[in-house]
Amino acid sequence: CFADVKISNTSYKKFTCGGKSMCFEESGEYTLPSCEYSFPKNSEKGDNAKIAAQKALTPDQLLQNRIYTREFKKRWETAVINFYLKGLENFCGIQHENEQKEHDEEEAKQAWIPDEKK
Repeated sequence: CFADVKISNTSYKKFTCGGKSMCFEESGEYTLPSCEYSFPKNSEKGDNAKIAAQKALTPDQLLQNRIYTREFKKRWETAVINFYLKGLENFCGIQHENEQKEHDEEEAKQAWIPDEKK
């Protein structure tokens, strides 16, 4: 669960009325106070189409899952870069100047971020 997630105007407009009521606006930016990943309920063998549709995720839940995934990836990348830089600092005794830090951050991204992002 993430708290106070900033969302774009485009994402805000995709929410239904119920989803928009969860967000609040502050100086032109929209914030989602709480963002959780929702899992669909498992359908059972005897479920008909109507029951299966009731167990599916709502459009707001699907949008919130996309926002959660995007936020998770962003925070994961930051954590990996910080971990890499701390490792360099602690194990190699490297102290970072601004230029060196930018270089090392780029190196960390190349080394740790999945291939689809490269």
